[in-house]
Amino acid sequence: MQKIDWDLYLLPYEQAVEELKVKLKNIRNELLKRKQHSPIEFVTGRVKKVNSIYNKSNRLKIPINDEIGWNLRDIAGIRIICQFIDDITTVVQMLRQRKDMRVFLEKDYVTKPKESGYRGYHIAVEYPMMTAAGQITVPVEIQIRTLGMNFWATIEHSLNYKYEGILPQNIKDRLIETAKASNILDSEMNKMREEIKDAQMEFARKRESPTDVFLNVELDLDLESALDMEDVEEPVFPIHMNEGKRDEMSKINWLEEVEKRRNDLISTTQEFLRIKSVLDPSTAREGAPFGEGIQKALEFALNVCAEAGMETKDVGGYAGHAEFGQGEELVGVLSHVDVVPEGEGWTTPPYAAEIVDGKIVARGSLDDKGPGMASIFAAKIVKELGLPLSKRVRLIFGTDEETSWRCMNTYFQTEEMPTMGFTPDADFPLIYAEKGLTHLVFLQSKEAYLGQGRTERAAQDCDAKLSQLHAGLRMNMVPDRARALLEAGRLSAQELADKYQAYLSETGHKGAATIDDNFVTLTFEGKSVHGMDPGKGINAGTELIRFLAGLTLDSRAEQLIEFSNKYLYQQHYGEAMGIGHNDPEMGPLTLNTGIIRYEEDGELRFDINIRYPHSQPYSQWEPILLDRLNEAAFTLQIEENMKPHRVDPNHPLVTTLQKVYSEQTGQEANIIAIGGATYGRSLDVGVAFGPLFPGGADCAHQRDEFIKIDDLVKATAIYAQAIYELAK
Repeated sequence: MQKIDWDLYLLPYEQAVEELKVKLKNIRNELLKRKQHSPIEFVTGRVKKVNSIYNKSNRLKIPINDEIGWNLRDIAGIRIICQFIDDITTVVQMLRQRKDMRVFLEKDYVTKPKESGYRGYHIAVEYPMMTAAGQITVPVEIQIRTLGMNFWATIEHSLNYKYEGILPQNIKDRLIETAKASNILDSEMNKMREEIKDAQMEFARKRESPTDVFLNVELDLDLESALDMEDVEEPVFPIHMNEGKRDEMSKINWLEEVEKRRNDLISTTQEFLRIKSVLDPSTAREGAPFGEGIQKALEFALNVCAEAGMETKDVGGYAGHAEFGQGEELVGVLSHVDVVPEGEGWTTPPYAAEIVDGKIVARGSLDDKGPGMASIFAAKIVKELGLPLSKRVRLIFGTDEETSWRCMNTYFQTEEMPTMGFTPDADFPLIYAEKGLTHLVFLQSKEAYLGQGRTERAAQDCDAKLSQLHAGLRMNMVPDRARALLEAGRLSAQELADKYQAYLSETGHKGAATIDDNFVTLTFEGKSVHGMDPGKGINAGTELIRFLAGLTLDSRAEQLIEFSNKYLYQQHYGEAMGIGHNDPEMGPLTLNTGIIRYEEDGELRFDINIRYPHSQPYSQWEPILLDRLNEAAFTLQIEENMKPHRVDPNHPLVTTLQKVYSEQTGQEANIIAIGGATYGRSLDVGVAFGPLFPGGADCAHQRDEFIKIDDLVKATAIYAQAIYELAK
């Protein structure tokens, strides 16, 4: 598929529509000034949206290239509305005689209506014009209808929306009958046209203002949504609604609307989950920075949105969005299409998306492709119902949430920041506050250690020498494995192993000792949990160091042990460091020692994850931390520092989503503050909103990850109402 710069490609089509609207309206205005009947009642125009171009080209199997405008012929569209059938004939003759365009195709549905009952006259013209690049000619489709024909087409399209393009036979039959009735009315009015025109002119003379003639009042219908130059008419809802209409909107049964689309929601979600969208640098390229699988998933999500009539954009493969609605303000819904690696031990294939006991089992079903598809279907429902919106709605899809958020960092360098929004990537009822999140590295080089001038312990005075110590893989997880390599000294390798086995028996911990000549390898098994709540785990690294404290080791190992036992061992809240703080709203500052690396002749490194509340900012406790590190010649490296994120509990975003959750579930919508990080903090005003219901199993990142189908359906209903309430 050829890559097209749509902004540039559509410029001449936009110019053509604007020029033709002015020219055709001027014909009407001139005739009225001359006190003559105008065959043109009003004129509207539009340029087809990019997603509509893709949808129609796919349906007609037309390739997307520079010739797409001529192949479709209706990218630029004009509609002329007339009072009488004879006016259509007059307008057609006028267009044929014009020197500024050339008619190359005509379709007469007035005398030969379509099978559906549709009537109208379609003309395709070549329209030359001058641009900054010189003269260019584009095709424009012009539809000509009477007021009655236009009314019928509008109703027919509204019914197509309701029945999703598959009209029941009885509705089709009734539409054909109403088309015949409309034609009879047009024919009768056409017979009376002279009397009607005389009456209108008499009315104008009495008012002394020809532009006030009844039925000749200029209508401003240049809204893009007012015109769809396909075979059917788009429904147009007024922006200002009466109270009766508002009451009707408030009675929408959102769950019922989702149930109508239940099978489509399930099958589309399954298809989405079958795309393995794991970070894959080996297939990364321009336009797919995180690999082919993730890019394929992004394209799938955008295509589903485009098929629903939303305007889509791919931002270099880093992210994408789909948008609909109108207004200056923007409501954002952020989800991500990437997933963590599947791992082993699944009872069903991780990308088969099989349904087991009412659950879709697949990697990403809960985090976050299932909820992402729920938000797409929620937006589709709002759009398909034709609900009036005063804000734009934008679904934003990230591609690197599971690693380092390069997706959002890149996206918001060029794209608009939503006024407010939510992410379906956490828990219900609502997460409004998130702690600050750091990845800090405490680093001691061998040179820095020696520079302290510490007295070295003689080898003959050591029980053993610590050669290596490794623990943990990620700074935001409590290490569940640790390994230390000791070289025997005063104690033999066997004595060291026996001493460790006795320690394990005494404490009830799990581990092992392996002897290899004069070396012994000690392993420790801890319990891994998320780094935002390290007290619930058992840190294998600091626990193994705790055992080493019972040995007389070399001087550098001794300093490692002193530092760890004083500041890190079971120090989950940073009190020993002097940075402890408990916020009544967000909870306590937490400290997790996620990675430990020690090489006898190399570096000593601790990767630390500190999460802090907004009332204890980083600038307030960093100096205290630096003082502690200086005690042992450590330097501080800041790998990441995400500031705390909090939305005022009284903000309309929070109160609206609370209202929606309570109405949909019948439960109180308590707000939550967490130590984790969600996409909500990517927004200036953003929260996390579902999809995990209270008491539900959080199986994200685990084998046999799943989402209950009933929960998927219920979450979709919640998101649909939420989108409407935020954007109405």
